[in-house]
Amino acid sequence: MSIKTNIALFWKTFLNEQKELEKALDANDTNEIKRISAELNDILIQTSGCYLNVHKEDDFYECTFLPEEDKTSQIICVFLKQFAPKAVNESWRVYDCRPPMSEQVYHMTFDVKDLSYTIQDIDVALTPYKEISSFDLHVVCAGFEWMAEPEIKATVDRILKYVLGDVLAENNINEVTFSHQKKKDLSYVNMSDLYEVMCDKMDELDMPFYTDLTQTYRVFRRNEAETSDEFLQDRLLISTIHPYLFVEIMNKQRIILDQMSRLGGEYGVMAYEIETYDEQAAARKRMLEKQLNDLLISQGTARIIGSAIGTKRIYFDVAVLDKKDFKTSLLTLGKNGFLFTYRPY
Repeated sequence: MSIKTNIALFWKTFLNEQKELEKALDANDTNEIKRISAELNDILIQTSGCYLNVHKEDDFYECTFLPEEDKTSQIICVFLKQFAPKAVNESWRVYDCRPPMSEQVYHMTFDVKDLSYTIQDIDVALTPYKEISSFDLHVVCAGFEWMAEPEIKATVDRILKYVLGDVLAENNINEVTFSHQKKKDLSYVNMSDLYEVMCDKMDELDMPFYTDLTQTYRVFRRNEAETSDEFLQDRLLISTIHPYLFVEIMNKQRIILDQMSRLGGEYGVMAYEIETYDEQAAARKRMLEKQLNDLLISQGTARIIGSAIGTKRIYFDVAVLDKKDFKTSLLTLGKNGFLFTYRPY
């Protein structure tokens, strides 16, 4: 089984259980919701390495995949959302990660010394940094006075993910500090207003907004003296959405690579030869990257997760969801004049 076929199996199972799941959510039948969720999660954990959450909000049912900080799971969950059947999308909101300000936020509590605290009891000060499109947050709650620091951190991290959603929480928060008292030189907003205030400030400062967890890139620059003409060894400038994978490959480890293999996919690299890297080659690289990514994603076979500029080659790192179909895609590209060398990591 490949990741692509497991995605199809997941949605086939979801469609078979959809009506019963909707009835259970309407009736708040927790036992039936747990039964169906467990069946779906059994398939999902083999597909993406993560779990889902289902609930009803207003007139819509919600299915939220929870990849947390696992980048491999995040990549697969984007495909899970993309290939949700029309019959599901008509009555369900499908999220590839935790969305901001779900109704669940308002039911979140934590108890300290026989008192319960909610987001209404928490205030936050924002300090924006336009150059890195991020914020420092100072989080204040009276209950923090009697909590240990690791407990406060875990509580704040959990609440921020539900208030801001995973995308903002992962991509746009620089540092979080906390206290049971406000600082006099900072201006605070209630936690329930944080998402709206933060979005307004990002808009005001022209910070980029991302729609999923796989859109931010990290760039690595290698010392030219350490390069050679060998395959992969000529890379000078590398950009990737999966920095831990890059570090793993550089250190010749296989934890993330083996995880992807167990799920039925693989990470690999596509390359084509160049004589020199100039403006013309750079323009061709950008055009090819978009064309390739659009093609591979539309087919559900793979997606580009990074690229590199070398002295002899241009590289595209790919997350492959179906190795057989991906080989067919490569053959099609070759027939159309795009001659790539492909190697799995």
